Amino acid sequence: MKNVVWFKRDLRLSDHAPLREAISNGRPTILLFVIEPELINSEHYSNRHWKFMLESIAEMQQKLLPHNAEISVLQGEIRSILQMLYEEHGAFQLFSHLEIGIHTTFVRDKAVRDWIIKQGLSWVEYPQNAITRGRRNRNGWNKDWERFMNSPVVHVPISALNFQKTSNKLVNSFKPSLAISEEDDSMQRGGRSNGEKLLRTFLSKRYTYYSKNISKPLMSRSYCSRLSPYLAWGVLSIREVTQSTALRMRELPRNRNLQNFMSRLHWHCHFIQKFESECDMEFKNQNPAYNIIRTTINDHYLEAWTTGQTGIPLIDACMRCVNTTGYLNFRMRAMLVSFWTHNLQQPWQQAADHLSKQFLDFEPGIHFPQIQMQAGTVGYHTLRIYNPIKQAEDHDPDALFIKKWVPELAKLPAIFAREPWKMTPIECMMEDFHLGQHYPEAICDVEASGKFATETIHRIKKSSESKKFAEQIRQIHVN
Repeated sequence: MKNVVWFKRDLRLSDHAPLREAISNGRPTILLFVIEPELINSEHYSNRHWKFMLESIAEMQQKLLPHNAEISVLQGEIRSILQMLYEEHGAFQLFSHLEIGIHTTFVRDKAVRDWIIKQGLSWVEYPQNAITRGRRNRNGWNKDWERFMNSPVVHVPISALNFQKTSNKLVNSFKPSLAISEEDDSMQRGGRSNGEKLLRTFLSKRYTYYSKNISKPLMSRSYCSRLSPYLAWGVLSIREVTQSTALRMRELPRNRNLQNFMSRLHWHCHFIQKFESECDMEFKNQNPAYNIIRTTINDHYLEAWTTGQTGIPLIDACMRCVNTTGYLNFRMRAMLVSFWTHNLQQPWQQAADHLSKQFLDFEPGIHFPQIQMQAGTVGYHTLRIYNPIKQAEDHDPDALFIKKWVPELAKLPAIFAREPWKMTPIECMMEDFHLGQHYPEAICDVEASGKFATETIHRIKKSSESKKFAEQIRQIHVN
């Protein structure tokens, strides 16, 4: 009997219960990561995700090298690979973390479970991120979260690993690439050392500007933690980050910046648990009362929105930024979804698909609940329609972020870079700028479309049908 440890969204060698358990039983252990065709072709995964994952695995390989061990990185359908391992090595026990992923990975895991049972083998899954499968409501969830986060970080004695090499009959031919050069530092790189460095710099210094800059599209790039991709792909565990933050909070009691950051670590798990409990929200309106709106797609709107050519400067700057760098702060993400669903009256599903490919930190359990919250399709949250003109005034008053990502507006005064339609003909001549020629005219009237959306959503929200479904949702997700 051998062990197989299957790495998925847990690309680390520390605080890793499946790996620790496989080591502790002393059996020969195969370390496995699979690049699956279903995920390569998924509407939610992109090359930037695979690049980040493989960079993280490469650093893991360096840590394993002194122990004469390595992770077999294979490409193919997971059951075919497990079958290959079974034929080559005989019976094994499979270890992994429980993945709260997209529908594709859930169906895959059910198929793996069926294969394991058919072969008479066993598969042990361990919870990650304090999430429990099959939870019917939130009674006691906060205490369970605290219990998990306060439990000891799992010690993994890599030196005791009894490594089993495979023949690697299935060759990995997938080589992700990006349309940016290797020297371009705009995209965060994978690897635990990069995540640990960010955690250290945030807790030692950068946290002091966290609350002040969290909503600013430019400054948030430096003063938010920037740990999200390392958490999303399991390069750092949420427990490690939570305990490091708690330790710093004991040194600096009542520090509001750290308190705010800690609350977001809690929200991180809250939304993943929400998605686990109601995973249909990947496809359907959480509250069916909203099925009557946004039923068709405008292809012109989709092209303009996804490429940053809407004629609304902050919207375009944010989209171009996330398309290039994989990062955008929370408020600007919410604004992009708000604009697509409310101002343009478009289905949220297209926003979810596009942004999941762009966000380097794509975490399904956060992505879909947040998309629906911003789209206003839950029914009991406060409706937030973000006016991109006001957001620019409040969070990019000098238009520095806009000018960086929309260079067509770089030479204009800040007020016109934020609202170019306000320029008079004489000002256009003086600036040698012509709306519709140098930059698109606005795709919609922000004020009028926002008012229409507000009235529409509130009308549905007040309906007896919406209230009925909203109460059912609350019973599941509210503690």
